Amino acid sequence: MNSGDQSTHAQEVLDTAAALRPVEDVADLVPLLGTVQAATALHAAAARRPVEELAQLVGLLNSGDQFTYAREILDTAAALRTVEDVAVMVPLLGDDRAAVALHAAAARRPVEEVAQLVGHLDGQGTRAEQQTRRRLWR
Repeated sequence: MNSGDQSTHAQEVLDTAAALRPVEDVADLVPLLGTVQAATALHAAAARRPVEELAQLVGLLNSGDQFTYAREILDTAAALRTVEDVAVMVPLLGDDRAAVALHAAAARRPVEEVAQLVGHLDGQGTRAEQQTRRRLWR
């Protein structure tokens, strides 16, 4: 087995652990890894885990003074997850972390998606959704 194969296997183990192990295990695992491995694990978690679990993982990392890793999850989730997922996750996080997630989403998303996110967060929907509702009620 060459080093490339070993690296591939290591990556697969890490991705699987980050996506499937309990969030407490992931929070314990991340600081034990190298920076690149930790970032990779967090990207896998942010892409695959339910948003409720991501919010819990962010909380665990923040409470363990692993702020950089918590930010990695928020940045990745804001860029990769659906607008609806981001909108669901924000209130689960708390004020400071929610602001970080919002800023990351606004910086990376197309303008239309930013408008959708704002609509979901303020509970009113986007302007197009509001206009559609008005037409249906006339």
